[in-house]
Amino acid sequence: QLTNGRAVLALGAGEAFNLDPIPDVKWDKPASILEEGIKVIRLLWDSTRDKPASFNGRYFKLKDAFLSFKPIRKPPIYIGGYGPRMRKIIGVLGDGWIPWVESPKTYRKSIEDIYIHAKKAGRNPEDIDAAAMIFTSISRDGEKAKQVLVARTRTVLALRNRLLKDLGYEKLAEEAFDIWKITFTKEQLDKLYSIADRIPLEAVEAVTVAGTPDEAIGKIEEYIKAGVKLFIAIPFPINFEETISHFEKQVIPYFKSNEA
Repeated sequence: QLTNGRAVLALGAGEAFNLDPIPDVKWDKPASILEEGIKVIRLLWDSTRDKPASFNGRYFKLKDAFLSFKPIRKPPIYIGGYGPRMRKIIGVLGDGWIPWVESPKTYRKSIEDIYIHAKKAGRNPEDIDAAAMIFTSISRDGEKAKQVLVARTRTVLALRNRLLKDLGYEKLAEEAFDIWKITFTKEQLDKLYSIADRIPLEAVEAVTVAGTPDEAIGKIEEYIKAGVKLFIAIPFPINFEETISHFEKQVIPYFKSNEA
């Protein structure tokens, strides 16, 4: 109601460091819980007092449940996830895919797999919005802009072992963590930072949009060619205003002028 129907619902399966400390939350089958949860959410959106919803699942159960209000529209459900099981869930149930940190090459590989699952489920792949959340830094000084993203991106890559492998860094991937499973103990953190320090700058540049306005435009175009329909920039505080200013003055006008 507040957004007049513009709101979307973005969901993921969660991570061990958030959920393991909560004793009452069972988290042994995160993808299955998410899959069933999406079905329950949609049932409730369709429910009314006269037509309540019932559901007898493995993780969720409803009996004559209904919402006291109906949304202006059913919010599209965007799903964040990376592995084969998550890609299948997105293809079958998702209105959108919203991953965090991908290269154009790895993005194309994953979105094509999602579309295969969509077709098998009898869906039109074009109905799935292909979004991407990407670390972004833009400045007239391109090298300065790139340096802004290095430390954090290296740390994120050290948490994404499958992404590192897909980028061609198999030895580092063998040491790296799966973000779903790490709980950030001191021992894990020491290992994480050790791995991050050894990740090449080329890997950082592969998964970020950084540099001058022209360089940023070129990289965003690579993401578009890889299948991205909704580009979500994640600027950093250190040059947030400068990055947003370049989006306003150069990046957005460029893509608007090329829409035709």
